[in-house]
Amino acid sequence: RIVDLSIYGAFSQEARNHGSVQRSLTMLRSQLSSLEDLDAVERRARAAAAVITPVAHFETRAGIFTPAPPDHAAYATVPGLLINLASAFLYMANYSLVLPTNEEFLEHIGSRGSMAGVCVGMADITAVCVSLLYGWWSNRSFKQPLIASSLLCLTGNVVYCFAWDAHAGIALPMLLAGRLLTGMGSCRAVNRRYIADFVSSKRRTAASAAFVAASAGGAAMGPLLAVPLQNIQDFKIAGFSINSITGGGYLMAGAWLVFTTFLQTVFVDPPRDDDEDVSDDDSEDQAALESSPDVEDSLSRPLLGPATEDAQKPFDMRPAYCCILSLFVLKFVQQGMISSLPEFTHQFYGWRSAFIGGFLSILSLSMLPVNFGVALGATVISDRQLLLSSEVVSLLGCLLMLSYGGSFPAVWAYVTGTVLVYAATIVMESCSMSLLSKKIPKSLSRGTCNAGLLATQAGSGGRFFGNMSISFFGSLIGKHLNTPEAIVKFDHLMFGSLVAVTLIGFAFTLSIFRSLK
Repeated sequence: RIVDLSIYGAFSQEARNHGSVQRSLTMLRSQLSSLEDLDAVERRARAAAAVITPVAHFETRAGIFTPAPPDHAAYATVPGLLINLASAFLYMANYSLVLPTNEEFLEHIGSRGSMAGVCVGMADITAVCVSLLYGWWSNRSFKQPLIASSLLCLTGNVVYCFAWDAHAGIALPMLLAGRLLTGMGSCRAVNRRYIADFVSSKRRTAASAAFVAASAGGAAMGPLLAVPLQNIQDFKIAGFSINSITGGGYLMAGAWLVFTTFLQTVFVDPPRDDDEDVSDDDSEDQAALESSPDVEDSLSRPLLGPATEDAQKPFDMRPAYCCILSLFVLKFVQQGMISSLPEFTHQFYGWRSAFIGGFLSILSLSMLPVNFGVALGATVISDRQLLLSSEVVSLLGCLLMLSYGGSFPAVWAYVTGTVLVYAATIVMESCSMSLLSKKIPKSLSRGTCNAGLLATQAGSGGRFFGNMSISFFGSLIGKHLNTPEAIVKFDHLMFGSLVAVTLIGFAFTLSIFRSLK
């Protein structure tokens, strides 16, 4: 009996142990199931978060949407950054250099002042075309496209200045050819990509802010050169005239020569790998995303629980389209107003080139405090509200510059309207870029043809059509804009078109306002 009891006790203990093991296994299976659920949730959360890339204000303002590189791949150097910032500064100075003196140059070679739009717009059309080329080229080298663009700008300035002394038959074609070459020297896509690809996250905001400041400084410096150059006495070297109008072109050619020499000596291409270099964390994230069976539905699918019917809805691209349209509209309005300003102020109020250059310079520098104000205001006001409000302000500014009753606008009305339109378009640009960074799919935040390039192309296209509208309306009038009747009619056509374009952008923004959250 004692043996039987011992055997029974042993089996009972084994049964109890077996039950404990079974309960433990059941609990372990439950925990593993929970871990698998959490792992799935994490993968889906990463996929959802990857669709939208959060970017700081100055980064979006600079057109940079690509996530910052890991620290070990942040190859940007101080000389490299300074060279790219100097390239952006010099190009914007070169682009806006001709604004105050265009009318005088065109009159000297026997052309209409309204051709100023074509003269400025030639740089825009080539800038649109070469941006893709420079973007592709920067996949292989940064130094080569920077040198090529510098030499093109240098050559463009020389051809532009030589047009002053050319005979009537070829003077205008030479002038336009010089501006075409200058536009081909637009290397801003490379400048922007250097910051995006090789500046660490800690330094990226500062580098982006410096890029915005360099562009604004260049846009202000170009017209400002008309002020000191107005005192140059005409003289010739080797048969070519140097005066208050061509002096700026020769000065910029010299600046590009010095810059190219410094670039060739100092700049070193950052190391590039054939395979994209990503960190271990990025590799794990990518593997997790690839292992998720329903990545594309992650944005609309709840993190826990079964998918709903909303998960089958495609990604809403209307907000991105709205941002691209807003960028086109604001550049159309801004450039149309700025490029036509010398024509109007000379005929309306008798402003001279130096005064116009100083006014445009102050207007360009105002971009910096306005941008800072937008960055602060965006913390309490949504981007969509700022965008809609700025479109209304731009509309009011254009209405102030219209001629009523056949008389010239009052000076205060024209200046106030100019300031309102310029400030409003700056706010529109900041808000549009910020919204675009939040509303684009991940596929458009990387690579050569990314959202930054699309935004640049939309802006350059807006500038081109804004400039070309000046020459188009001038040709409709069919004569020189040197009579009160002609300039008033030109005012109606020009600012009437700016009002119409602004209304189109406003209507589209209002139609999808709820989608811009």
